[in-house]
Amino acid sequence: MSICSEMLSDPFGIFESLMKSANFKFSCPLHKRFYAVTYGILNFSKFPPHIPPGRYRNQIKFFDYSNFVSEIFVDVETVEVIKKWKN
Repeated sequence: MSICSEMLSDPFGIFESLMKSANFKFSCPLHKRFYAVTYGILNFSKFPPHIPPGRYRNQIKFFDYSNFVSEIFVDVETVEVIKKWKN
């Protein structure tokens, strides 16, 4: 599995949502540089329905075989959306 194949398949729409807030245009292969996504908003309608509201921190490490390549910290807050009923 490569980051490029995951970004291109994008089963949960994560990369599609984050590219709207990114400081770069995604293309493979990725080149060495600083990549940033600030105030990205995910479309949770494509996620499994059992993610409880809360704050989450994910740490993702990338390796090329045994060689460390990069590390990403992702802070996410999920909130419940309460829909207003129409009368």
